[in-house]
Amino acid sequence: MDAPFKLIVIAIITILILAIALNLFPENSEETLKKIGNAIDFAEAREGQIHSISIQLKKDLSFRGELFDNAGRSVRFQCSSPETCAGERITINQRTVSSHETYYENLHFRCVKKEIIHDCAVYFGENPAQLETTIISAPENANVGEIKKIAFQTKNIGNLNAIDLSYNAIFFQKKIENGEETMLARKIIENQMKNLSPGESETVFIEFTPEFAGEYTLEIFVEGKESGFGTVKTEFLVQEGIPTTCIATNQGNTFLENNSCKTEYECSGCSFGYQCAERWRERGIQGIEGVAAGKAISQKEPQNGSCT
Repeated sequence: MDAPFKLIVIAIITILILAIALNLFPENSEETLKKIGNAIDFAEAREGQIHSISIQLKKDLSFRGELFDNAGRSVRFQCSSPETCAGERITINQRTVSSHETYYENLHFRCVKKEIIHDCAVYFGENPAQLETTIISAPENANVGEIKKIAFQTKNIGNLNAIDLSYNAIFFQKKIENGEETMLARKIIENQMKNLSPGESETVFIEFTPEFAGEYTLEIFVEGKESGFGTVKTEFLVQEGIPTTCIATNQGNTFLENNSCKTEYECSGCSFGYQCAERWRERGIQGIEGVAAGKAISQKEPQNGSCT
């Protein structure tokens, strides 16, 4: 027997031995259930994210969700591919699983907080939809009254469609009250998003005009049906100030109203009326208050019933 042929024979024999070993010495039920339980624990610690393993299911192995439940979570099972569901190797119900032959299966684990407990799903087959959210652009600093634009992107990194998607973006301002730090929600934006096929992404643009100076945190949360969630946060500082684009332009008409002489002053590039008023104060105009983004009005008493 020549050398090449001997190598081929050895390789074939090795493969046969491995195949026989896998069938003759499958994992016992206790080891399998322990691996599933450990994977659920890991997924619960990484809330909203997928954790995947490949595991050998022994013939006649059966288990129920109650085996993995505890005071803080409920476990359910779901088939995530037609190949897995249509075959005769396994029966999967929401709370029970029965294996009818010994084989390897891909299991995917994800836990999401629902009210007071975690809803932990174990998917058999395809990797389900999974959302991943990132910040595309956001300010590091802003002035009070400036319109700031933020862009974030959500991508489906799973193998199934992500459906019924929505997001909420919350702008929090850090406050110190009675020596304790609290987060005050200054603005909440909520909206629907389009469905995402595997690998597809959507970019969303939102705006925020801070009215108060301080330290801010933006938290974005995107979720979908059987898609987990994507979450991201960013911090920025808001300072008192007027943007350089805000300038005083024209003095308008003077008129008598409610026994007061009022004069209009116009601005451009201002986000708030008080910014326009401040630009005119810099020019020596007193008794002026902002009334709109590009307009301020001064007031004084009439002389002999006239504003001349």
